[in-house]
Amino acid sequence: MFGVIIMARRSNPFAQQGRPEHEEYMKARKIILSDFPSLKENFPYAAGTREEIIEHYKNKGEEIDERYISQVLRSYSIKDEYLESVIEKTHRFDVHGNHAGEIGAEAKAKAQKELKKRKKKRERRMLEKESQAEQDRETE
Repeated sequence: MFGVIIMARRSNPFAQQGRPEHEEYMKARKIILSDFPSLKENFPYAAGTREEIIEHYKNKGEEIDERYISQVLRSYSIKDEYLESVIEKTHRFDVHGNHAGEIGAEAKAKAQKELKKRKKKRERRMLEKESQAEQDRETE
């Protein structure tokens, strides 16, 4: 259980509601997704997506913490759905939803390997929970 808490904290350092960082992150996220709605649905992302977004805001004279930009992208790229899109699709997408290069066989293989690893981990956790529940029933 403790490991899960640490993992959750690593996945989004701005996750704790009520903290100033969380509020700032949520504002930045709303702005980024408003300016680039295709980020929510067109993945996998092209290399340089983060830099393209940073450049966009610099050109507009707006300042958004680069950590927030990274976290918004990561919030989508860590999902199984993202990895599945790497496997299934043929092209990556830029911030406007346009094709931005092909997805190589190496990237597809890496995504497949990660999905298998996650599936095994979920299955192991489920078995551990079932085993713990059975032990709890026996001690009652």
